[in-house]
Amino acid sequence: MNKQSITPEQFRAVAGTMPACRAADALGISQANFYRLAQSYSISTAFVYKPWKPEEKQIAAELRAAGESHKSIAMKMGRSVASVSRTLSRMRKAGTKRGAQ
Repeated sequence: MNKQSITPEQFRAVAGTMPACRAADALGISQANFYRLAQSYSISTAFVYKPWKPEEKQIAAELRAAGESHKSIAMKMGRSVASVSRTLSRMRKAGTKRGAQ
């Protein structure tokens, strides 16, 4: 897909739903062209990571306790492997601190 064939609707479908580098890849353009299109279409490219809900953390912890890998949990929950790893690590550390008190 070249720059000229990307409609504002196609651009809007990926802009803000993922980091700019991945959105540009999804559209088949460079990151520089991605930002140029955003400016010409007046579309925000801001991507905000979605916070973990307590019930999501519980599900991730249960899946991990059942022997699931971080990668498997990430795929099932629509999260990155890094996000799953970081969240489970923080939960583990918080649990250790509470247990030590």
